[in-house]
Amino acid sequence: MIIDILVEKAQAVLVAESPHKCEIETRIPLSGESGRVVGRVLMNVDLPIGPLCHDGKAKLSIVNTFSQPIQFDVDGEECRPLLLKRLHSVEYDSSKKYKDEIKRILQESQDKQLLDDYARRLTRALETAPSKKLVVCGLIAQAVFEWTFGVKADMTQFVVPFCFQFKSSKLSVFYVWHPSPTSGETDTSPWELSLNSSAIGRLKKFICPITPNQIK
Repeated sequence: MIIDILVEKAQAVLVAESPHKCEIETRIPLSGESGRVVGRVLMNVDLPIGPLCHDGKAKLSIVNTFSQPIQFDVDGEECRPLLLKRLHSVEYDSSKKYKDEIKRILQESQDKQLLDDYARRLTRALETAPSKKLVVCGLIAQAVFEWTFGVKADMTQFVVPFCFQFKSSKLSVFYVWHPSPTSGETDTSPWELSLNSSAIGRLKKFICPITPNQIK
C-alpha cells in the first residue's frame, strides 16, 4: 500500500495513476522514472518529485488514483483486484474511446472499495490544499476522476484548465499526459517531448512555484 503525500500549503495536488516497482519498494509515490521526469520538467533537477515532496522540498501533494499497481508485472497477476486487471487490459484507440471504456468498466465493477478509497483520499488532499488546483496525469486517472466526481469534461490532454465545483469551493483542474517514458509511442516521456511547448509552459504557470530556495 502506497501512502499519499499531503504537503501543508501545497501549490497543487498532483494525481498519478498507480505505483510501479520503485514506488512499491520506497512506499513513496512518483519515486521512480515517472517521478524523475516530473522533477526534470517542473523543477529542473534530475531527481524524482515524490521524495522531494515527501521531504518537504517541493510544495506539491501527490495522490495515486489506485494505491495498488495496475501493471501485472509489478506484483503478479494473481495479486491484483479484478478491477485493476480489467483496466490494464484496455487497448488504446483514441483518447475519448479509451476513457469511455474505462468508465464502462468502472460502472460495471463490483469492487466499490477501491473507488471509495480513491474518493476519500483525493477529497482529503484537496481539503488541505489552499490553492484548490488539481493536476490529473494520464487517461486512466482522468477517467476515474470524471466518473467518481461526476465531472462533465470534454477534455483530454494539456488544455486550458477548467473549473469544477468541489463541495463549497471552485476547483481548477489541469489535465496532462502520464509522465511515464513508456506511456507514448517512443521511449521518451510525452512530458519531455513537449518540454519547450506552450503546454508545458501553461502547466508550470498553473502550479509554480512549487520549489523552495534550495534543493540538496
